[in-house]
Amino acid sequence: MFRKRQIISSFAAGSMLAMIAAPASAVLIDDTDTAKAFFGGDKTSSPGTFVEVIGSTSKFQIYDMELTAVSASVAKVKIHTEFIGTWGNNADTDYGDLLLHAHSGGSGWTPLGAPPNYKGDEFTPVGGPHARGSALNEWNFAVRMSRAEADDADAGTPDVLYTADLLKIADADILTSNDEMAIVYPGGPPGFRDNQAVAVSDGDDTGKDVDVAIHYDADGTKAFIEFTIAHDGLLGDSWAASWAMTCANDIVQGDLNVPEPATLALFSLSLLGAGMYRRRTRTA
Repeated sequence: MFRKRQIISSFAAGSMLAMIAAPASAVLIDDTDTAKAFFGGDKTSSPGTFVEVIGSTSKFQIYDMELTAVSASVAKVKIHTEFIGTWGNNADTDYGDLLLHAHSGGSGWTPLGAPPNYKGDEFTPVGGPHARGSALNEWNFAVRMSRAEADDADAGTPDVLYTADLLKIADADILTSNDEMAIVYPGGPPGFRDNQAVAVSDGDDTGKDVDVAIHYDADGTKAFIEFTIAHDGLLGDSWAASWAMTCANDIVQGDLNVPEPATLALFSLSLLGAGMYRRRTRTA
């Protein structure tokens, strides 16, 4: 019996240690499988037409997005895309900004439309004509892409590193694909993905740093953008992310829900308590 109690106690203690130094929680979002990929808005030149990539896949394809909770204070977002290194051939579009939504306590990422494609999901501020009805559904943090640094990556620089700010944003700060394309084509833009949140015009600096890495590789499947976000708890235990080029010819969205540390702690303590109770009972 001693050995059984020892195993229970050891397991509980080990579980608590694992809770303190737990490995990162992560989710990989596939954006190539049309049965799983996020679509969002339809094609402006063909209303009602929903496709995974508008235009050339060799220029706009997003392969996947990996969301990682490295710790309670650090998050990572890694995006593989063909867009890196091809922007010079797409003067009518640019790198979009990373949009984030913190929703501690459960999933607050609730796009319009039916999963997994969410056809018809468009940016609709709370109170707008197609409002989603809750602030939980809006983007509330952002990381702006440095256009100058992105230009270096597109010129063939293998690895570009820089530090950006984590911004707290509101609906008024968000720019859509329509906003961005109207700047390039004031007389009427060609087909692109309709009304997707792709960038921000402004935001309040949270004082938290974001390390941004743009890795260029001739093989687009290996090229990536990686954001390491030292949010110091601002994103909480659950958060969503969205990224696209400014025309949103491809877009990826998804969320990560990290298990509550308290759940593991209570489970571990219950096992420890059970072991101690059995030991006292046996001794008595």
